[in-house]
Amino acid sequence: MGFRLNVDLETSAGPTQEAYIRIDNYRFNKVTSELTVTTTCWLDSEKAHSFNRSTLDEPLGNAVGLIGSKVLYYPDEVSDGIELEIPNLFKGTVVEKKEIEVPIYENKQVTKKVPYISFDKMGEEITLTREVTETKKVEVGSNTVVKEVINPELLSDLYGFSYKLVKEKLTEFFPEEQITIY
Repeated sequence: MGFRLNVDLETSAGPTQEAYIRIDNYRFNKVTSELTVTTTCWLDSEKAHSFNRSTLDEPLGNAVGLIGSKVLYYPDEVSDGIELEIPNLFKGTVVEKKEIEVPIYENKQVTKKVPYISFDKMGEEITLTREVTETKKVEVGSNTVVKEVINPELLSDLYGFSYKLVKEKLTEFFPEEQITIY
């Protein structure tokens, strides 16, 4: 499975109107909650699939039809072409937007009575109180904000999440309707 770019491209391997991008590698960093995806771009899906091995003991074949990252994109028939660099490294965070309550704090002077032990005129122990004033952070309310919350459960479908990430990035270069999952 990969993406077929139904656009007119001039590439290092020749012209194509059905460039094929497939995911070759995934890496997830738990500390940063970042997913890194690497891809390769081919003249077409047949060339990409013919490079794959079906058993581990098969020798690796030649990467015939592998496209370099720099291409010339023709968005329409009268265009002189636009030079693009199709990335092969995509990064995204595993987050979802959620509304959360954030407390609002203020520094306030708080006075409280604190017990202490003293002695009376007869030398007997007695408990007295004194007032102590101190500055404390006190919650005075809350505010609802939308934040990006880390959600590793989104990776339960690593494959789907990765393809969504790559497609979002590809739409920065090409019209979405010209990018199909193939």
